[in-house]
Amino acid sequence: MSSIMNWYYTALGIFFLSLISCSGNDSSVLPGVDSGGVIGTGGSLARFTIVQNNLYAVDNTTLTTIDITNPTQMILEDQQDVGFGIETIFPFDNTLFIGSNTGAYIYGLDGEGIPSELSFFEHAMACDPVVSDGEYAYVTIRSGRACDFLGDANILEIYDIASLENPIQITEVAMNNPRGLSVDGDLLFVCDGNQGLVVFDVSDRINPVVLTREMGFEANDVIAQNNIALVVSPDGIRQFDYTNPTSLTELSNLAL
Repeated sequence: MSSIMNWYYTALGIFFLSLISCSGNDSSVLPGVDSGGVIGTGGSLARFTIVQNNLYAVDNTTLTTIDITNPTQMILEDQQDVGFGIETIFPFDNTLFIGSNTGAYIYGLDGEGIPSELSFFEHAMACDPVVSDGEYAYVTIRSGRACDFLGDANILEIYDIASLENPIQITEVAMNNPRGLSVDGDLLFVCDGNQGLVVFDVSDRINPVVLTREMGFEANDVIAQNNIALVVSPDGIRQFDYTNPTSLTELSNLAL
């Protein structure tokens, strides 16, 4: 099967999933999915996302743009090489943040939704996802995988992206084995592997403060929105209420 057809069927399935997620009243909308259907936000380890009428997907080297205005007649709009070791993609407004094992790329979207590279901030070889709140970018770097040449790099990095063309690292925090992450206002949620889920107060981005750590499970990825955090682990999905961010309440645990 051609690569275009692979993208087509992937996009078709994702688009119908987004329609299902966004249909009905607000109570039926999944956390992490915009109820207006403008931006579909998955976890920080996602390899695809939807912005407006376009689906963006990454593989190891390539960023692909597909027009999904009509799900029965999708159009491959653009395909461009990004680099190598591309791992994740995360949207914010008209910006795409793409994580690789050498750093993170920032792409802007033009009026047609076609991406163009704005900047790249580099770190030593490791595995990392990246998320953003529009003013800052948050990156986790971890060891223990084939793409890691550092040995013991396990850190959270925060970048000031007031200038998308010139991101500036403002701090880093030592972690156990950080993975997926999510930001909601001044709260940053970081999955720390077998050390569970860590919640930071990042109101002072230079000096993040740990508010709590949920232990007893391996945390891989998280989506936090509207006081609900969905945490993915190898054995299932946990749902936490973070109305009180210093003491999370586990609402459910779906075994997989």
